[in-house]
Amino acid sequence: MISSGSVATILVSNLPFSREDLGKLGDISDQLKFKVLFSPNTPSQIPELTKVAAMHTLAELERLRYATDFDYSPPFDSSPYFFNAVRLRVLPHLFKHLMRNPPNFRALFFLFVLMVAAFILVILAIVFPLIWWARRRSVTKAPLTGGIAYFVAIGLGFILVEMAMIEQLSIFLGHPIYSLVVVLAGLILATGMGSLVSDRLSLGSSAQSRIPALIAAVALLFYSALVMRVIHGFVANELWQRVIISLAMVVPCGFLMGFCFPVGLRWLARIKQGENLPWMWALNGAAATFGSFVAVVISMETSIATCVLTGAACYLVAAAALPSPIAAAIEP
Repeated sequence: MISSGSVATILVSNLPFSREDLGKLGDISDQLKFKVLFSPNTPSQIPELTKVAAMHTLAELERLRYATDFDYSPPFDSSPYFFNAVRLRVLPHLFKHLMRNPPNFRALFFLFVLMVAAFILVILAIVFPLIWWARRRSVTKAPLTGGIAYFVAIGLGFILVEMAMIEQLSIFLGHPIYSLVVVLAGLILATGMGSLVSDRLSLGSSAQSRIPALIAAVALLFYSALVMRVIHGFVANELWQRVIISLAMVVPCGFLMGFCFPVGLRWLARIKQGENLPWMWALNGAAATFGSFVAVVISMETSIATCVLTGAACYLVAAAALPSPIAAAIEP
């Protein structure tokens, strides 16, 4: 690794550098006033480079992700964010020196600023008008805690899964635009079909109403377990074939997730919570809006697979939180 100012170049060979090669590189560096940061015959004075050079397998390199306050691991398909090396736990310290930090930190800082701005806008554009609406309509029944948790969970879960699918399949399809088109078109169409078919589902009990969220969570777990194997197995196929394969993974998940929102609305109406349905609509939308930023943070800090699993966990929470008729009768 040879540097000139703030720019460094890494020279890599599939064979050991010969003594003549290393001597010539040293002479050129001296002539051009470059600095040799690391060389096979020159111990590095930079601890991070020494630690990275001591790794000999991909598994060892992957463990560097959480070894320090910065991520020195190579980018993987499940975590392709090569431009971000900052761990969340060091952000409070780095905020104090914002303008002296590298551009990738400033990008992360702006992400958090946008997330805070989105939260404020959600409060101003959704929550406050909703409170005003409830007072104006003199709503007599307070929204059930379980109902609120259900619609927030499925809103957050859906956007986490959607964002993760777009990120994962952009690697498979070869361009983010292809992934955006394929995932959004396939997921939204499948969700709409699921919502339409959900009218045929009988809601005889709260247990039956919980089934769609449970099945959606299971489907997302299967997707998470299979997606990287499919990507690695079919990445060399033609684009149209990769599009079909992507839709084959996205559509079943979208179809099953599409059941959850209308089933929740129907169940709350059945347990005499119909006047609070606008609250549920609004909170679901608010969770999805704010969740788009949460998805990016989760993916960058951990992995895209973790983002999908978090979305699946949200559907499990929704299934557990859906209120029963007894809860509706007890809760004031």
